[in-house]
Amino acid sequence: MGFFGKNSEISWMQRLEDEVEGRSQGLDDSGMALDQATSTQEQRHDVPTTTVSYHLDDLQLPLMDCVDAYALPPKELADQFFTAFMESVHPAFMVIRKSIFSAQYRQFFSQPSNPPRRWLAILNMVFALGCRYQHLLDHAGGGDLDDVLYLNRARKLALSGNMLFEHADLQQIQVEFLVALYLLSMGQVNR
Repeated sequence: MGFFGKNSEISWMQRLEDEVEGRSQGLDDSGMALDQATSTQEQRHDVPTTTVSYHLDDLQLPLMDCVDAYALPPKELADQFFTAFMESVHPAFMVIRKSIFSAQYRQFFSQPSNPPRRWLAILNMVFALGCRYQHLLDHAGGGDLDDVLYLNRARKLALSGNMLFEHADLQQIQVEFLVALYLLSMGQVNR
């Protein structure tokens, strides 16, 4: 979570730096007296704190327009991502009902049907977060393991066009929460 103003991490770091420099031996690193160092220090802090951040909001997310929103990973890979999500993410963020969604997931793979778009979007976000967790554990990547692919599938299914402005139901809220959680895990806190 990021903070703005005097409680932000950047402001705290600047205050810490000021305090450390103030406790030095009366000289800064270049050997200037404290009064000269203070004016130099003030010049250095003329840079607005909004230009410095450890968040990655300035990086673009790769949007894939020609992704097949209805494509699925192989069952073994899907199970791996699903399990990773249920064991790592779900205990902290119980945005879906585990028993119901797990039963629907098993039924979907055993008896393929045409589930609602939003349910598929939730499933893709479960895959995206599970895949992201697997990447953090395995340091693997590429191909169908790309969590951004699942994000883009969910985006096409539930977040494109006017879908954000239609009457929301529980599944839409779940999709939006999972996307927000995913973006937070990517360091994209302001999206």
